[in-house]
Amino acid sequence: MLPFINSTIVVYCSRKEQIERLQARNAFTHEAAIQRIDAQMPLDIKREKATYVVDNSGNGDKVRDRVQALYSELKASRAHWKLRLIMAILGSLPVILVYYFL
Repeated sequence: MLPFINSTIVVYCSRKEQIERLQARNAFTHEAAIQRIDAQMPLDIKREKATYVVDNSGNGDKVRDRVQALYSELKASRAHWKLRLIMAILGSLPVILVYYFL
């Protein structure tokens, strides 16, 4: 599926923070949090494959600034218009076919 994706974003934090956040958000036990994390692709591999990487450790202002800069960069890009055009064409094709054959 990756060949069809223009860019990917990975947001990461330390393993310790991942465990703490899972325990706080989902009320997981320590073991359940570790099991959930270990069931996923390792973060190192995700980071290697990502187009953009955001460190979500520590200071929330720093993360917010990075995400806002990334958003601005992606919004300025015209890559999403190709996808929108393709989806519009594919989405209208069934309507055209039904109209033509009925």
